[in-house]
Amino acid sequence: KNKVIVLDAGHGGNDPGAIVKNAKYEKEYTLDIVKRVEKLLEKDGAYVVLTRNSDRTRSLHQRIRKANKCKNAIFISVHFNTFSSKKAKGSKSFYYKSKDKKLALHIQKQLGKQLPLENNGIKRSRFFVLRHSKMPATLIEPLFLTNPKERKLINSQDFREKLALSIYQGVKNYYLDT
Repeated sequence: KNKVIVLDAGHGGNDPGAIVKNAKYEKEYTLDIVKRVEKLLEKDGAYVVLTRNSDRTRSLHQRIRKANKCKNAIFISVHFNTFSSKKAKGSKSFYYKSKDKKLALHIQKQLGKQLPLENNGIKRSRFFVLRHSKMPATLIEPLFLTNPKERKLINSQDFREKLALSIYQGVKNYYLDT
């Protein structure tokens, strides 16, 4: 209740993100997930800020500038992974600063617990949005769009709702632990 959460739907506008045969553009999935998480968090009384709420082009600088205006917030950027091999699978969450690690851990733990996907853990990474955010931040990649089984999952409304619930529960657990 009364927590500030910035949700970043990766890509958007003229940046489609990953383009994979038999799938929507990555930007469509990320926006769908972020809006589902927003509804869940707002029901609990959180104040949610979206870096984009439609199919708009937002630079990384614009996203971080908007996020950094929020006081006492956390930042979650949602993306989906791709790889040259169709066998690559599973979820992973990224962090950069030491204060980011707990948020990444809590969300990744929930993804591993609630979703039928391999848990690839957390990893430190120098993604722009993680390096330049002033608040605890994580970038999540819940699955591989290039994996046929995982792509089939993300095309399911039920799975997308489960994914949103996992992120939501990870956020709740993070706040319970701080």
